[in-house]
Amino acid sequence: MPDVPFDCNYVSRLYKKVGRCVLGQSTVVGTIDITDLVTDCVEITLSRAEAAFVFSQTNFVFGMPAPVGVVKYFYMSPFLWLSDDTNYENCPILEGYFKKGSPIVRASKGGAVPTA
Repeated sequence: MPDVPFDCNYVSRLYKKVGRCVLGQSTVVGTIDITDLVTDCVEITLSRAEAAFVFSQTNFVFGMPAPVGVVKYFYMSPFLWLSDDTNYENCPILEGYFKKGSPIVRASKGGAVPTA
């Protein structure tokens, strides 16, 4: 198995898989929020090793226009914790939507930004 560089390209690739799973799912007031959907989709779509990496080495800020109901559009900003567990690197923002009935998740142009 080749070495995988744990960088923002890798983080974006994993969160794109997760984002395609999130699209079309539903949130419900008081029971299922977007964080629950992302957590479920990490467990469903990623391998055990990938999921462990996402849960231990990354996090995200998630936004979407409609707080409740079927997820038809979202944007999320994943970030990668650096080795000191205090600082992180902002990865490209991901935008998810449906195009002709198919889920699309795209990364924004531009590089990652280290944050101290």
